[in-house]
Amino acid sequence: MEIIYEDKDKIILKKEAGQLTQSGKNFDLDMVSEVMNYRKRKGEPPYAAVINRLDRPVSGVVLMAKNKESAARYSKIMQQQGFCKQYYALVYGKMEATKAVLSDYIEKTKDNTAVISGSGEAHMISNKDGEAIADNKNARYAELDYEVVSEAEIDGTEIALLKINLHTGRFHQIRIQLASRGHAIVGDGKYMSVCGEKHLNIEPVSGTTLKKMGVKPREIALCAHSINVDGKEYSVTPQWWNTMLEIRQIK
Repeated sequence: MEIIYEDKDKIILKKEAGQLTQSGKNFDLDMVSEVMNYRKRKGEPPYAAVINRLDRPVSGVVLMAKNKESAARYSKIMQQQGFCKQYYALVYGKMEATKAVLSDYIEKTKDNTAVISGSGEAHMISNKDGEAIADNKNARYAELDYEVVSEAEIDGTEIALLKINLHTGRFHQIRIQLASRGHAIVGDGKYMSVCGEKHLNIEPVSGTTLKKMGVKPREIALCAHSINVDGKEYSVTPQWWNTMLEIRQIK
């Protein structure tokens, strides 16, 4: 467990790819349990509430509240406006634009998979209060913007390094929005099939190629790079980001 920052109300940690944020069905040690044990050893109340849960294969910054009052306050902020989260991603293919805003309606299926219900423009319907809604009641509006930092070709595979700003926080949002446009995240086998459904010629790379990219086995090259909490930014940088920047410098 790597602590980035801690005070009386919160603890901010670095999550490695493969770690569970909170307990699952397989009884593997999770970050919440680690924080509770850590606080117990310090003689503090063993309370820890996750504010921004990350998927197991994803790395990045995780915020936990240390008491119920802080948990309620941070959860309210998360629901209303978020924490200005920025993500880093390594994706397959050459991006069509160096900067863009992606908008869709996303639906979570019963098997815990995200699907695109329709494009933002096509499904933009207003309710009585003038708020945008989808024509599918189970779909939720999702929006992000990205910027291409670097592009490269490794062992014949085109890849792009992206900075992503989330405007909404939907289930598997970044993963499905990019994959649906033919740019699955490196290592993300779950949504690689979405590219195949659109007849896009993208194949998973070998373990040797992943190593050249700096991506670990069973890691998705997606990182919650930074969050802004109480007016201060906290960040982490994954190894594959530094590796890809080094490759750019060499070229």
